[in-house]
Amino acid sequence: MRILKLFLVLALIGTAFCATRVPLIERFTNTACGYCPPCGDLLDSLWEVHGDNLTLVEVHVNWPSSSDPYYLDAPVASAARWNHYGVDGVPWVSIDGKSLSSWGTSGTEIDSRLATTTDLGLTAVATDSGILVTLDVEAPIAGTNNRLFVAVVQDGYYLPSAPNGEYYSDGVLKGIFPSETGQPVNLGTVGVQEIIVPVFPASEWSVPDCRIIVWVQNMSAATTGYNVHNSTVIDMPPMPYLFSFEPGVTSGVIWSDTVMYVLGDGLIENIGPNDDQYIMTIEKFLPAGWSASFCAGATCFPDSGIIDLAVGASADVTIDFYPGGPGSGSVRLNIRSVGSGLTLSATYKLVHTPSVLVVDDDLGSAYETYYSNSLTDLNESFFVHDLSAGDISGAELSRYEIVIWFTSADYSTVLSAADRTAIDAYLDGGGKMFMSSQDLGYYCDADGINSWYNNRFKATYFTDDSGVRTVTGSAGAIFAGLALDLFTGDGASFTPYPSTISPTGGSSACFQYGSGSDVAGVQYNGAWRIVYFAFPFEAIDGAATRDTVMNRTLTYLREGEDVAEGIDLPEKPLIVSASPNPFNSAVSLDFELSSDTDVTLDIFDLSGRRVARVIDEKLPLGAHSAVWNGRGSSEGELPSGVYFVKIKAGDKTATSKILLAK
Repeated sequence: MRILKLFLVLALIGTAFCATRVPLIERFTNTACGYCPPCGDLLDSLWEVHGDNLTLVEVHVNWPSSSDPYYLDAPVASAARWNHYGVDGVPWVSIDGKSLSSWGTSGTEIDSRLATTTDLGLTAVATDSGILVTLDVEAPIAGTNNRLFVAVVQDGYYLPSAPNGEYYSDGVLKGIFPSETGQPVNLGTVGVQEIIVPVFPASEWSVPDCRIIVWVQNMSAATTGYNVHNSTVIDMPPMPYLFSFEPGVTSGVIWSDTVMYVLGDGLIENIGPNDDQYIMTIEKFLPAGWSASFCAGATCFPDSGIIDLAVGASADVTIDFYPGGPGSGSVRLNIRSVGSGLTLSATYKLVHTPSVLVVDDDLGSAYETYYSNSLTDLNESFFVHDLSAGDISGAELSRYEIVIWFTSADYSTVLSAADRTAIDAYLDGGGKMFMSSQDLGYYCDADGINSWYNNRFKATYFTDDSGVRTVTGSAGAIFAGLALDLFTGDGASFTPYPSTISPTGGSSACFQYGSGSDVAGVQYNGAWRIVYFAFPFEAIDGAATRDTVMNRTLTYLREGEDVAEGIDLPEKPLIVSASPNPFNSAVSLDFELSSDTDVTLDIFDLSGRRVARVIDEKLPLGAHSAVWNGRGSSEGELPSGVYFVKIKAGDKTATSKILLAK
């Protein structure tokens, strides 16, 4: 009995020097890959069962879509992790640094690791200087390239249009500190080490949803075996000076000269534990005759300003454009925290009287850049409408000379009922449309709306995938002589499904696949004009080639341009414009009436109090002008600041903003 007791004591002493192991799961994926939920569900269930006895990092690769928003949040750190393991397909899983041949064995691998101990104790705690990591080496650990990694991951992501079927994501990698390669540590000596690792927040983090994952890994060991010594997780600490900035609406379009066009409606909020000051500046990229200013809260600034925000306080942010004629201009707003030096920025763009509309129907990806870059190269005035921000009506489409609509990798919700209604109205009015969609025919066939597709796009759908990744211009067509490579070089790299179609209802082939007879695109000139590609324009390799294709497309759509007879033009809107604006001593207020009517024109301050009445009489049809001298009706000279001009003409009203700057 005495011998047995001694054995038990020795056994307890032997295990006392071994630390508890917390395995690290790294999962590699992409929002545009094949159907992925089974892998994610398995790992999430393991995490739910074991809690903080596991750590989980979700790393997003840049294929099949380089526009994966989670990859774009941390491209350098993400690339470092997948390159270490040689990841060449997703989903891919590693457990404690060991690449699994099948993610389905994750549960078994985790059980194996949880059943073992480690010679490295690992804890972490947040301090004012950063994350304090304590390494307790209980027995010498071999390896000359052991490294400490401190990663920030974010939970609670929701992506409503994820092609891979995973709408919710947790543990998404946001950054690795002190760098993506970690920090070297010496584990060959028994004892305790304390290491401070600073963590700096980035603008796209939602800090309340973030956590810190810490691990130590032998980066020279083979990835066919376990090489992570231990890991741990802690909550993300509040940053001493931290703020969030929601930019609001960052682009807009205007059709006539007005006093002002307001973008933004954003919000800056102090989410740190201390009061802070924020230096705000704008960089202006404007045509001649344009100007811009910005407002934060109730204060407006022509170029720069400083605002104070207490803990938890916020301020509305707007950008005020004063367009001086057709063209486009942009403003970059920079906000810098005095306490931390952290700077967040946003760019706001206004387009005056664009001729081309790009309808961005790519499920939130960034493929619209292929179109905007070509249009910019061709000196076209254009505006991009992102359908993920809301539907667009036929009346809105009709404002534009040409509509470009593209759907990229979407195959499940191509052209909703609202989209089809808008397209019907636009084309029935003699519209000119360029449609680029590899899955339009496939979707319309699956949804039983072939007749609508045949009529509107003058094509009959045959097969989902031609299997050919080159197209050539059809003889006698607008693209004759062109040969295009698809899904290669700098072309878009999502899953290729270029469809085969045939001309219908008076259209003719404009592109064919390779040197064969399978049709890849059609052109149509009738009651409306159509150029329709059954392959993605954005998949074309080479910017110069894309520019050539875009130029020929626009030229064809514009040929024989006539004003449709019997279509009533919309009545001019009631608009009051101001010049100069901002103004110092006097401002000219100009407007145009479509009929004889009673008119009042009033000036209000920010509180909504009327400070002056400039016009109160019946005026005839036509253009009119009035001057306000910046004085109140009863109190004389008014202070500098923002005022509102409100005009009422019959049953129409309009309101604009002006800036008195003395």
